[in-house]
Amino acid sequence: MADPILLVRPVRGSVGERERLVHVVGRSGQSDRPGVLRAFCGAEFNADDLDLLDRVTGMPCEDCLRLVPLPQPVERNEVAGELPFRPKPTGYLYEQLADHLAQLIETGRLRPGTPLPAERRLAQQYDVSLGTARHATQLLRARGLVVTVPAKGTFVADAVPEGGNRRDLGDQPETP
Repeated sequence: MADPILLVRPVRGSVGERERLVHVVGRSGQSDRPGVLRAFCGAEFNADDLDLLDRVTGMPCEDCLRLVPLPQPVERNEVAGELPFRPKPTGYLYEQLADHLAQLIETGRLRPGTPLPAERRLAQQYDVSLGTARHATQLLRARGLVVTVPAKGTFVADAVPEGGNRRDLGDQPETP
């Protein structure tokens, strides 16, 4: 998690600040000297000479704005809103995505009959190519975990045969 930040502004009449710019200080932005805070721009201030702000009120320090770290992106996932998808650098990405979705199905986060997002949407949610999403869906179909109904979509399969793998009706052998 990123270090929380503080918005500060020198109090009126403090030494060294003609303009009362709003500076950004990281919570761990303590200087080597006690009671002194260092802004991202490098300016140092006595903590007693600063107003703590809950929002930017006034002119922000442009150097602080340029140097403040950007927040890390929120993990995108989520068909079910849980279990972040963290692909490994080795192995096929489509297999890892299929394994992830299979885990969501097997743990009950994706219940039988639940529609999977369309392949384009799946690719966007997991930040993969459309081909990867298609290949992962094909692999889930081959494993019997999902059923694709033409013009309707792809759904988590309903039945779990005794062998443990889900199969859709199209994969069942015909009975004489």
